[in-house]
Amino acid sequence: MFGKEATEEMTFAVFDPPRSYTMTADSHGCFYESVFAFTPERGGTRLDFSFRGEPKTTGMKILSAVMLPLLKGTMIKTMRRDLDDLKAYVESGGDLR
Repeated sequence: MFGKEATEEMTFAVFDPPRSYTMTADSHGCFYESVFAFTPERGGTRLDFSFRGEPKTTGMKILSAVMLPLLKGTMIKTMRRDLDDLKAYVESGGDLR
């Protein structure tokens, strides 16, 4: 992020193969949730992805109000890159089980 490496440790909160999985993290004063839902569609699979981040501490609530407009584009690019990596892996024949 912003030219620097960033890592976030996520936990599988819900695992419902082959329909969906939800990953969460509670880090740096925020709660994060990513949901991946898979639906069979026209000989393939549709992936619906949602993400939410919720500031939990007063400091993070203030910081997020200021920083969100600046970080939104970077977050979208990062998530898009993650989804592109997942697509490339699946299309290469990678086993997700």
